[in-house]
Amino acid sequence: GRVLPNYRGNLITDFWGSYDTLERCDHSRCNAHLLREITSFSDDGQLKRGRTKQSKERNLLMRMKEKRVEVLRFAYDLSVPFDNNQAERDLRMIKVRQKVSGCFRSERGARVFCAIRSYLSTARKHGLNLMDSIKSALAGQALDFAPE
Repeated sequence: GRVLPNYRGNLITDFWGSYDTLERCDHSRCNAHLLREITSFSDDGQLKRGRTKQSKERNLLMRMKEKRVEVLRFAYDLSVPFDNNQAERDLRMIKVRQKVSGCFRSERGARVFCAIRSYLSTARKHGLNLMDSIKSALAGQALDFAPE
């Protein structure tokens, strides 16, 4: 099955082609990924002679030209961030937990861990006190972050 088939928001991604199958949402490109890729070209000294195939640099330029609206969406829609680093930071703790423990002991445990991390991350993004948010949840009054 497809991931997020009904997602209608703004999806900020790198150039991995699978994301383009999501047709109901707006697409933006993560400019931090683009900057890292451009930096790697200069660090790797990619300007080699005698290459018969199209260079990685040229391929990137062609992708950026083809997807220029998605690359520059942050510039004309100020609600769109420059990169998807916040989403990556949100996922990083899951990977750290997995590396430390080797794995989750059960699917239920993984789901509970993700629900707690998501709740706390969302509370933090709303500028709420995390201890108060935890107390509310333990008292059966979990905060509702759904848009009105």
